[in-house]
Amino acid sequence: MVSPFYWPFEILANVKIRVQKKLQVSDEEFSKWKFAFVSRDRTEYLDDSEILFSRFQSSSMYIWEQYLGLEHKRPLAANQHRRPSMKIYN
Repeated sequence: MVSPFYWPFEILANVKIRVQKKLQVSDEEFSKWKFAFVSRDRTEYLDDSEILFSRFQSSSMYIWEQYLGLEHKRPLAANQHRRPSMKIYN
């Protein structure tokens, strides 16, 4: 079962607060991150005022073909290894 990381009619700004808290990222670093709606070969960057429900609705595509993408650079210490990417499904 897949459950959304947001409530219907919730704006991206509210979701970003929870993502930042969950991933424990500093304000300075998090301000550089970009959020996007990703579906197949299409990527559309989102504004903080964007209502997520309007993007993630049922269509002819399967639910797992729609993602909330995070674009960021996270510097790693010399002794750290890269972690696999994290997907947040609708």
